[in-house]
Amino acid sequence: MIVRLLGGMAALFLSAAAYAATDYPSGYTKCAQNTGATCSMSGTRSVALGKSGSFVYATKTGSFACTGSAFPSNSFTESAWCSYSGSTSSSSSSSSSSSAGGTIPLSASGGSGRITLNWSGTSAGSVEVYRDTDADPSGRVRIASVAAGTTSYVDSTVSANVTYYYWIKNTVNGVVSNSSAVSARASSGSSSSSSSSSTPSGSINTTIPSATG
Repeated sequence: MIVRLLGGMAALFLSAAAYAATDYPSGYTKCAQNTGATCSMSGTRSVALGKSGSFVYATKTGSFACTGSAFPSNSFTESAWCSYSGSTSSSSSSSSSSSAGGTIPLSASGGSGRITLNWSGTSAGSVEVYRDTDADPSGRVRIASVAAGTTSYVDSTVSANVTYYYWIKNTVNGVVSNSSAVSARASSGSSSSSSSSSTPSGSINTTIPSATG
């Protein structure tokens, strides 16, 4: 009887722990509840607000107030929690090579009908480019594999005025390094075709000559 009771208590404890873990995505650190409390972090990171396995995401720099207004399109009550990802979008390392599990410096800039990515620290190994329409890396899709040493990529398969999130993954001898998410949006191309109407030069002679003879 005692064994069954202890087993039931252990199962209840594990169930409660599993439920608590659903208040933040895998790989994120829970930091504050949705009451305006401060979520303390450093650098630019992907942050999440949610509960019971449902989340909305944003990108924040430094500590921020955990409020619903800090996240787009959310309907969470004060029982939701803020959390942040474990990696920042910039690296303070001066080394030109990626370290195990390190962060690849990555930037993105939007142009007319395209988004350009630039990075460093991938002088060896395979390089993969991933994309998504939100900052949650769990749903990202690989859109390209480029040669080792490549430090830029142009994504021309984007829609105008849509925010896209990107990641870079570099694998060297089985050691994987990732970038944090960066975002950008492409602008719509404006074709300024100028049509000029041709006007005849000179003037028409309207003077009737005098009759002779």
